[in-house]
Amino acid sequence: MNPETLYRMLQEDREEWERLTEILDAHPGVSLHDPGSPVWTSRDVYAHLARWMEHSTAVVKALLAGAVVPAPEGTGEAINERFQQESADLTLEEARMWAMMTFGERQHTFAAIPSSLWNEEMEKYARADGAEHFRAHREYITLSDPHPVVEPSAIAPEQERQGGKAMYEIMVENHFEAAHYLRGYQGKCEAMHGHRYKVVVRIQATELNDIGLSLDFTDIKAKLALVLERLDHTCLNDLPMFEKINPSAENIASYIYHRMAEKLAAEPATLLAVEAWETPYQGVSYRPG
Repeated sequence: MNPETLYRMLQEDREEWERLTEILDAHPGVSLHDPGSPVWTSRDVYAHLARWMEHSTAVVKALLAGAVVPAPEGTGEAINERFQQESADLTLEEARMWAMMTFGERQHTFAAIPSSLWNEEMEKYARADGAEHFRAHREYITLSDPHPVVEPSAIAPEQERQGGKAMYEIMVENHFEAAHYLRGYQGKCEAMHGHRYKVVVRIQATELNDIGLSLDFTDIKAKLALVLERLDHTCLNDLPMFEKINPSAENIASYIYHRMAEKLAAEPATLLAVEAWETPYQGVSYRPG
């Protein structure tokens, strides 16, 4: 799979994922399929997708390593029914968070695989639980109005009955351009070269304010812009924080994480991770141990 094909596949996956999750989030606790069909709620769909994305991602990783992951036993219908039963104790928010994390892991895993290492078998599994799968679930939904406006409180009663709190993961993205070189590296990257870095900040919050916000995107973006301003259009090796360590993607992500943690210290939220992407196909996620 060449880089352009991989990029298009991941982009289509994200677009279909967002279309589907918009509907699932707008209809918590109701059956999404035809009357008389087995009851599938948003929780069921999220848990179902999480399981299959976990499986196909594991298969692609195994094929890349020359290993094999056994297929689930039984027919597709039997497997789906078993998955639904095994996930019956999950709350909607637990299933949703599981699916969101699994989707993110899937995207990052596939983006990081060099195009030269993809083969037809890997691509088959990568596509099996991506845009086509998401689109099929969206087309199964038979609601008369699949895009209503729903108040955030519509999900809250289930959370309260389960005695837990909802978790929200806030994501903000920005870019900066810089040059760097890797000291001691045996290869092309030892010479100075440049990247248009993509930076993604992931923050977790559990509370909403009176108008339904956990954090203000504008405020987070402004904080991130201030951090990246220090890096933008520089030779990273010349900056004090990289005088003794290489400005690798790993160290860049760590630096941005700790600067953002300082700026978010007074906020009612937890900084989960910072991603630093050198290209659309390779990046690093840093989170403290």
